[in-house]
Amino acid sequence: MHQFPLPLFSALMLGFFVLSSCDTSTEPEPDILDVSGTYTGEMIYRFSLLDAPVAVTSALRLNVAQSGMQVTITGTETFLGEATTFPAVTGEINETGFFNLTGGGSLSTYRDTECGQITTTSSTLTFSKQTLRIQETVVTDQCGDISASALLEREG
Repeated sequence: MHQFPLPLFSALMLGFFVLSSCDTSTEPEPDILDVSGTYTGEMIYRFSLLDAPVAVTSALRLNVAQSGMQVTITGTETFLGEATTFPAVTGEINETGFFNLTGGGSLSTYRDTECGQITTTSSTLTFSKQTLRIQETVVTDQCGDISASALLEREG
């Protein structure tokens, strides 16, 4: 079985904050969802390796603070009993709950000792009334393509 290092999972999680669309409209501010709270669930990583596809899960806990459209996200991911804390990222959500990164996060291309160069090709974060959906795709030099997805539930 192929071993995937914990730093890879942390880097992938941070990468999902990298790519997002910009909305530069000048229309009046729409009604914004209240998304503040703690979201928990599993992140599923799917590795398309040459010998066989592999799926790996981790526990994810994200804390979301909100002031109007402004959102700050922090959190932890636990993989194989080891927790990794993420640095804060900030952004805005639009009326549909789409998160647009404005600060923090990680680079869209980075190196990992196990998988080589990792490049984020797509990444989205979308809130609804009680959930947070994460979708991300990256390509690597040595670990194949990796997709990550989560549907986190808001506590309380």
